[in-house]
Amino acid sequence: MVEHFRPHAPRERQALVDLLTWFDYCLDIKDFEGYARCFTPDGVLSLPSGEVRAPDVAEFVRRDLGRFDRTHHMTGNHIFDTGDGGVRMRANLLAVHRHGADTRGHWDVGAVYHCVCEHTDDGWRFAHVRLEVVWENGRADPSA
Repeated sequence: MVEHFRPHAPRERQALVDLLTWFDYCLDIKDFEGYARCFTPDGVLSLPSGEVRAPDVAEFVRRDLGRFDRTHHMTGNHIFDTGDGGVRMRANLLAVHRHGADTRGHWDVGAVYHCVCEHTDDGWRFAHVRLEVVWENGRADPSA
C-alpha cells in the first residue's frame, strides 16, 4: 500500500513542482539538454510511441518536438505519494504545439504525467516519466 507523501517542509514539495516546471520550460525554450538533465542517469521517458532511456532523451525530444515552431506546456493538480519506489508525482498537462508562424495552426494535447522522482546529489530528478494522453485536438503533422 502506498502511503500519502507529506514532505518534511513545503520546500520539498515545491522542489518537485519546480522540477516538473523546469522540465516543461526546457521544452518550450528548446533546451533539450536541460530537459534530459531532469532525469537520473538511468531514467526512462515513456510515451505512447515507446520508451526512451536517459542517454537518448535529448536527441529524441529534439527530433520529436524541435520540429514545432513553438510549444507551450502547463501543468497543474500536482499530487504526491511515497512508497518503496521513491516519490510519485501525478500532474495534469496541457500542451500546445504550434506548426508555424500562424498562431491558429496548432496541435493540442491534454495528458497526465506519472512520475517517479528520486533525490540525488544534484537534487530531485525523474527516474521515470510516463505520459498518458487523455485527449488531442488537431494533428501532430498537419499534412497527414
